[in-house]
Amino acid sequence: FSLGAKLRLAAEPFIARAREDEEETVAAFVRRRLGNEFLDYAVDPFVSGVYAGDAERLSLPAGFPRLHALEQRHGSLIRGQIAGARERAGDPETPKSRAHSFSFQNGMQTLTDALARTVDRVVTGARVERVERHAEGMWIVAGKRGGEAIVRRARTVVIAVPAAEASRLTGELAPEAAQKLAAIDYAAVASVATAYRRADVTNPLAGFGFLVPRKENRRILGSLFSSSMFENRAPAGTVLLTTFVGGRRHPELTQRSDDEIATIVTGELRELVGARAAPLWIAITRWPRAIPQYDLGHRERLSGVDAAERALPGLFFCANYRGGVSVGDCIKSADATATLVAEFLKACG
Repeated sequence: FSLGAKLRLAAEPFIARAREDEEETVAAFVRRRLGNEFLDYAVDPFVSGVYAGDAERLSLPAGFPRLHALEQRHGSLIRGQIAGARERAGDPETPKSRAHSFSFQNGMQTLTDALARTVDRVVTGARVERVERHAEGMWIVAGKRGGEAIVRRARTVVIAVPAAEASRLTGELAPEAAQKLAAIDYAAVASVATAYRRADVTNPLAGFGFLVPRKENRRILGSLFSSSMFENRAPAGTVLLTTFVGGRRHPELTQRSDDEIATIVTGELRELVGARAAPLWIAITRWPRAIPQYDLGHRERLSGVDAAERALPGLFFCANYRGGVSVGDCIKSADATATLVAEFLKACG
């Protein structure tokens, strides 16, 4: 960062806080408190890495509620970080700065497969067609699996699906919630895995990877050095990179052919990490609705979900459009929802 950017950062404790009821974009907040350079080269690529989103559209209180709370509580991010360090010293939870990343040897599906094996009477591969509530308070969930009709009755239902599917299932039950859920936008992302001979990549790949600032005018969002992050991701003498294309920055690129996407990615990796030869192997996975966008108005959109839960006892919503998009956030949300379900059932007797 330039000297000017560092001097601008030093002024942060003296900048007035925003009104508590004001909803700013992440870009407006960072520009106001930290300046343009920190927005362009720190926060903008970070937002693309987390949400595949646009800092000019993302809501600060919805997307980064802790930052919003830090300013409201302490009037300054710097003062808030100093005070927060004292508070975290007595917190038993491991801070994110010291937490370890983890994965599974056979991929993230290991987690969901384990859950499916552990939970009693679970049915996978079924498509739910409708959710109904009977007058006596019982819920009916009807769907199909391989052409066979499936009907389940329960005192509670947790709708843990993407916003568009949640909207479809609640259209008659909770029209307002369904309308607001349908308004939640998702970013499209293509994930591109490439394997190279170690000798064909000049960069040492000594880290997690890199994120690309919008100002650099690149056509990728960033790349993870997967074989550096985790063991057994690539054979000896080989490296594995996972590169992301699309998002809010370049949504049109996810519609390109596999050959075009491969050309874009290998060209960028050639310039950025010195991948001089063609990859030994490449796999492209497209996610048309990859990550929900916590844009301005997101909290108001979620108000319909909150109202539906209050009006329809026994109905719960749990998904990454609510409470955070990371795997860790999803696990926390799931745990909190399970607690609410247990409390509800206990109260029912």
